[in-house]
Amino acid sequence: MRGGAWCAIAAASGLAGLGCEHNHASGMQLSVLKRTATGCYRAIGADAPDPVLGLPACATSVDPTIAPGVDQLQFAIDYGEHVEVSRATALADPGVTVAFDGVAATAPIAFGPAHRSGGRIWFVASYDVPVVAAGTMAVSAEAAADLRDTAGPFAVALATPAVRVQDCAGAARCTLEGTGTTATVEVSVPSRTAQPVALVTRLGGIAAGDPQTVMTIAGAGASPAATGTAVLALPYVDAATGWEIEARWLGTVAVAEVSLVPPAIAVALEDCPPPAPCSATAGVGQVHAAVEIPGDTAQAAVVRSFVGGALVGEQPITTAPVATHRTRGSAALAVPFAPEGASWRVDVTWRSRTGTAAPVTLHAPVVTSAIGCAAPCAIPAGATVELAIAAPRDIQAMVATYTSSTTTSGPSTQTLTSSTIDEATATRVWRTPLIAPAAGVTWKLDASVAGYPAMTITADVVP
Repeated sequence: MRGGAWCAIAAASGLAGLGCEHNHASGMQLSVLKRTATGCYRAIGADAPDPVLGLPACATSVDPTIAPGVDQLQFAIDYGEHVEVSRATALADPGVTVAFDGVAATAPIAFGPAHRSGGRIWFVASYDVPVVAAGTMAVSAEAAADLRDTAGPFAVALATPAVRVQDCAGAARCTLEGTGTTATVEVSVPSRTAQPVALVTRLGGIAAGDPQTVMTIAGAGASPAATGTAVLALPYVDAATGWEIEARWLGTVAVAEVSLVPPAIAVALEDCPPPAPCSATAGVGQVHAAVEIPGDTAQAAVVRSFVGGALVGEQPITTAPVATHRTRGSAALAVPFAPEGASWRVDVTWRSRTGTAAPVTLHAPVVTSAIGCAAPCAIPAGATVELAIAAPRDIQAMVATYTSSTTTSGPSTQTLTSSTIDEATATRVWRTPLIAPAAGVTWKLDASVAGYPAMTITADVVP
């Protein structure tokens, strides 16, 4: 404390008329202490508090660089030796100014009560370093025109924010499907107060979607790390590419990198679960194609059937959301007609993506015919017999055909359009009466349904 300080304190305290002793002043000392990882405070800079003040000792080392939004400081303001003021006099808090790059900050400083011991007066103030982009911090304290001190400048380094995609499960870089749905991005900044952060996305190095999304991260109070989330549109891709999310905050940039790959869509035949090879009866009944497509809303797709590489049918399908980013739907497909042993393939196409179900081997349906005559068959000329043609109950054919011929006459083909269901044999049956031709010939009957033949019926016509 320089000479005259005592007069200044007396004047500030309303005691100027009591006189002063200039030789009792020895100078103010301002010490800056930083909170360490263990919670104690240790001095940074050139001046440590005089041990006589009795401040707690701290053995933990500390980086003297100031981290805005993170560090907590204490200012120890020691008026020096032999400063005597009546205990009846209330001492005002000294003026303290914190400046970043020479510009005074407005963040509050919390003063504790004045400490007095003998002729010693000192204050301890607490200060949470505000969020500021700066290179230096300096502190000054003043109780009177000739009772002041400064500390610093101290180096200031703004901590870098952190950004990650939640679906990446903490990985710095991960691979995701470019489904065209959404992704949740988590951003952390070193701040105890609310902070605006701009998010910029790039797909393959080119700005994607909205130029930028501005999110506000709520302050974390006592914690020096504030974290918030934002939901971003996840691009749809049909070829592998990179997706970058930049978090921009006070001139700093953090980047999350994601490798996007084309999304997978799935189709499977519910009636034929993997891994067993699947077979079906051609032209008989239906199977159900279960389709799964990425999405948060209903998705439109097309289901197509191929036999031997040829398109034999297609129909639209609309899926419905069932889980996060997934939709599902089912389509009933008629089993196509095909030759014995043909391969049937079911595809689903969505946007530019195609999924394929496991192939199905098709077998010809069993078609039978009978006229009630056991082999060797002999029928009297002119007799009436009933031709019965049977096929599987659910065959997708409503007509049957037969051809009648003898050793003396050419073939004659007829079509039967009326049928009944025989539940006992699970067949569809077409019936018609026939009159046996003249005696002395061999009579042949060839029946078929949808081109699938029954065994030929041969009968000898007798008198």
